[in-house]
Amino acid sequence: MFQKVCTVLFKIIPRMVSISITFTVLSCSMQANLEEFVEEGISIVKITSSSYSQGVSPNIVANRSVLSGSEVTVNLEFLNPEGLDLVYEIGYDANYVSALSTIAPTGPGQNSVSFTFNPSTDAENQTIVFTIAIRSVKLNKIVARKNVSIPCVYASNTDIHLQAILESQNVTYAFSGTGQTSAIMDLTTANTLTFIPTAEVSGQTIAFNLEANGSSLESGLTLSGEERSLTLVDDDTYTLSIIVTAPDTITNWTYTIKVPKGFVVIEGGNYSVATFQAKIPSGTNRIKLGGDITLTDIATTALISNSSNDFYFDGNGYKISNMTINATADASFIDTNNGIIKNLALENVSVTSSGNGASVAGLVECNNGTIYRCSVSGTIISTHGPSNPTGGGLVAYANSASYIAECYSTANVHAGMSVGGLVGCSEAGTILNCYARGTVSGSMEVGVLVGTLYAVCTVRNSYATGTLASKIFGKNYGCTTNDCFYATLPTSIPGSWNYTTTLNPAYVWGIGSGINGGYPYLQYFGAQTMLP
Repeated sequence: MFQKVCTVLFKIIPRMVSISITFTVLSCSMQANLEEFVEEGISIVKITSSSYSQGVSPNIVANRSVLSGSEVTVNLEFLNPEGLDLVYEIGYDANYVSALSTIAPTGPGQNSVSFTFNPSTDAENQTIVFTIAIRSVKLNKIVARKNVSIPCVYASNTDIHLQAILESQNVTYAFSGTGQTSAIMDLTTANTLTFIPTAEVSGQTIAFNLEANGSSLESGLTLSGEERSLTLVDDDTYTLSIIVTAPDTITNWTYTIKVPKGFVVIEGGNYSVATFQAKIPSGTNRIKLGGDITLTDIATTALISNSSNDFYFDGNGYKISNMTINATADASFIDTNNGIIKNLALENVSVTSSGNGASVAGLVECNNGTIYRCSVSGTIISTHGPSNPTGGGLVAYANSASYIAECYSTANVHAGMSVGGLVGCSEAGTILNCYARGTVSGSMEVGVLVGTLYAVCTVRNSYATGTLASKIFGKNYGCTTNDCFYATLPTSIPGSWNYTTTLNPAYVWGIGSGINGGYPYLQYFGAQTMLP
């Protein structure tokens, strides 16, 4: 109808008048068509995108979780091809939002708007949903709608978990905000390190910087879950810094990567103690297993004696079975560690000493270095003497620079004073992400995880089970302990632990999956975890 009127008027009315009348008629036609569009549910104003941001740092990434109590800006981009005058209506849960600004009406030329709000404390760990309706003033009808969902947290989590891969070798996982572990890599066949940082933080960007000898080699920005490759040179030590930026904090984690070469490889097989020791030439500091080893006879002292700060023993994921030591003095697989021991399982050990005051352990008698991803099962006994011998499933004494991470023991331990399922006496250093599940007994300061703790040591994210109900530490002389517990079934893992309920090596801990009798297990060992 409108089109016919327009045509007739154009023909019978002079040109100058026809322009005016034609414009009026077209306006009526446009309004009628717009009403039809709205009635049919066809949007004549289209919201093309929405975004939100919080914080003033230029490194903040939009559309991540926001923090309560800090202003958030929401932006809308839209198309308005008919040039309508628009007003805005915002629906939301008033319990989650405070200090909401309004959006002023917009005219034909505007295609973006924004508003601000403060998430309330009730919004913490919730999702705030805004329903935004755009209304045409002329039509008095809603012409577009948009839901914007914004997750809110109570504080930024800037913990970073780093996975490093050297070709096919998973050399380390779970470098996290709670501690670092040196990684051992043999670069005889490769010189490329791929690292994958993962983080769940509020609006984070992740920067990295690789240094050697105080000089920056490579740096840049990366994203959570993104692979980055770095070129390393063997026989050097590197510092990798990971910087995480969130609205309320900037956190810098630093990791040490040691890259030794020239390992002596001991292939798998059955060995007498003498034959095994002969595989390690005098002066050798770097040893790697090339397969599982079974020992066939009895030793009378430690199998390896090496106190070099440059000592590396890489179990390479293999195990040594049936180690038997009958001693009259201190007894363990390695007597002193000032370097790094990693990725080694000692299975079904029998370590016994009859010496007065002799210290006994499965792996190391005295640790001043790093022990990473090692385990012990079997029996460890020191007979009582006048000076009260010390015993530990993994380590007897942990001193000065001792760092023990992602290790466990299911060994049964009996000694005199300072007796622990994992460590007998921790005089200094750190124990992180470890557990013990053996039977422990002695006369004084007996704990299912650690027998004796002193003030300059730290124990974090560790647990124990056993016959000494709730006695995870025998005696604590001021050591800092965080998130450690005596476990019973069913076990609840603290939320601060890096864990999942499936087998996934990107995490430190797992629980379930039919592994470790329902108790938490270390992901590195996975289905190979030994039971008590």
